[in-house]
Amino acid sequence: MSLLFCSETLKRADRLRSLAKKILKRLSRVLKINHHEHYPSASIGISIFPTDADSAEDLMKYSDSAMCLAKEMGRGGYQFFNEGLKAHADKMVTLETALSRAIVSGQLILHYQPQCDLRTGKTVGFEALVRWLDPVRGLIPPNDFIPVAEDTGLIIPLGEWVLHKACHGNKSWLDQGMSPMRMSVHISPRQFHHEGLLQMVQKTLKTSGLKPEFLELEITESSIMYDTNHAIEVMHRLRALGIDLAIDDFGSGYSSLLRLMDFPITKLKIDRGFVKNLGDDPNSNAFTKVILSLVRVLKLEVVAEGVENQEQADILIKNGCRTDQRYFYGRPQPWDQGRYPVTAKDLIDAPV
Repeated sequence: MSLLFCSETLKRADRLRSLAKKILKRLSRVLKINHHEHYPSASIGISIFPTDADSAEDLMKYSDSAMCLAKEMGRGGYQFFNEGLKAHADKMVTLETALSRAIVSGQLILHYQPQCDLRTGKTVGFEALVRWLDPVRGLIPPNDFIPVAEDTGLIIPLGEWVLHKACHGNKSWLDQGMSPMRMSVHISPRQFHHEGLLQMVQKTLKTSGLKPEFLELEITESSIMYDTNHAIEVMHRLRALGIDLAIDDFGSGYSSLLRLMDFPITKLKIDRGFVKNLGDDPNSNAFTKVILSLVRVLKLEVVAEGVENQEQADILIKNGCRTDQRYFYGRPQPWDQGRYPVTAKDLIDAPV
């Protein structure tokens, strides 16, 4: 939520703080809709006319920047715009414009990271990862532009492009004789809750010719815990198409183990934050063992992220994990370079 104020009518910052707190309190009340309880929250960004800016466009831009800071500070709070945010806001506007141009001008590319059998090292699947190849700045890492895409809504066309390219790429490989493997594509929180998600996935499968069983969508914990009833409904509709669903970075969010049984998922991906400390941290060892025990009970697949040494691999294998995704075996590569060439012959059961 962005709030704009005139300094002539509200001069004192403490009055603005009081008003912001009242708004947040009102918005935090429990809502009962269709016999379900919902717990809304808000983050407020405040800019003041003419102290911060003298045009409506700039005021909106600056209050949005303050709102983003409020979200980063933990949500459910408020922040005033300041000069430090001005430079950040200008940078974000420039980046948003450039990213919008990149989506339609062919500057985005996909890299593929293998998912491997822990025991043999053979590739059993891939995850498609988007990269931005700017003609001036070179390869821009996703951490620099995905948050901007998410905040501005550009993640919707960007995500559709990624799914389109990944499905067509996998279909091409399968047509060349590659062993059947699932292509995994990450779905952002904003994509997951977008009303056009199901239609977009259906359209992509139809145009690519890829069978649903060769596609897997990864969803973060935060996406499904925001509104669990809606999340369950969306996931059931996606599963009805024949698509596999995975919870990404499991263990980094706040999912209830009891509620986990309600989600129609097929796979869990253990967050690298736990895997990296395996062997050294008793808590990580115990937590990972619990997750793998749960996976066996629920009859789910599991992928461990970030395995980097044999000790970690041995612990995972001992507790029933068979698949990992890591830089140790293979870094993400373009489909026509390095370890992932265009011909399927080199992909069939090839260890990475």
